[in-house]
Amino acid sequence: MDKPKVFISHSALDAEWARSFAQALKQRGVTVWFDEFDVHPGESLREALESGLRGSDVFVALLDPEYPAKPNLL
Repeated sequence: MDKPKVFISHSALDAEWARSFAQALKQRGVTVWFDEFDVHPGESLREALESGLRGSDVFVALLDPEYPAKPNLL
């Protein structure tokens, strides 16, 4: 079976850790959709996100401990 394509969602505050995680997966042969790798200048962010989500088999959301207290969660 082929390795799944993984979509990684993260906050800007977690970008460094998320980038390291994405690179570690890629080094292990996993196909990864990560905004810094897959959204190109001038490209619609909305369209890039939708395409990445639709083309992925696994969705990984990286959440920090303060996430539940943030207003955009409601």
